[in-house]
Amino acid sequence: METNSDIKSCYKCKEIKSLSEFYIRPKMRTGYSCICKPCHRADSRKRELERRSTPEGLEKDKARHREKYRRLGKNKSSPEKQALYVSNYLRKYPEKDKIQRLTSNLRPVTKGNQLHHWSYNQEHAKDVFEFTRQQHATIHRFIQYDTETFMYKDLEGNLLNTRQKHEKYINQFI
Repeated sequence: METNSDIKSCYKCKEIKSLSEFYIRPKMRTGYSCICKPCHRADSRKRELERRSTPEGLEKDKARHREKYRRLGKNKSSPEKQALYVSNYLRKYPEKDKIQRLTSNLRPVTKGNQLHHWSYNQEHAKDVFEFTRQQHATIHRFIQYDTETFMYKDLEGNLLNTRQKHEKYINQFI
């Protein structure tokens, strides 16, 4: 049986509810929020939808999330860990390091895009494709690097040993 001290009226919907239906707020006189959880959730959702309804609000929301992500230390890795990852990668694939050094002056035509080598053989060093970051990431989910030929294979193990084969294969996914 609930007593009067176990119930409270919501300021918003005016319904009398159990204290378990209210958020705990130690600084409030009663120790609980004056608005019940369902009303609080509805208000929060309404504010969020209003905020995201404009491009400016959406951008502010994204910026707030990015700041929170950095503030809480959830970023992917420290600069030291990232440098270690890169050095290990380059030790594992010295041919990629060599080709990337040869082509370091190549830049994508569109800012923000990335270059994709279909082969890491020296004669194909400057023969690259240009993709958006998302397209490039998608492509790499469907190809495997072959360390013997310095080229890529499809997921069935077929070597993509010409630019045309590589292009025909990756165009299926972008």
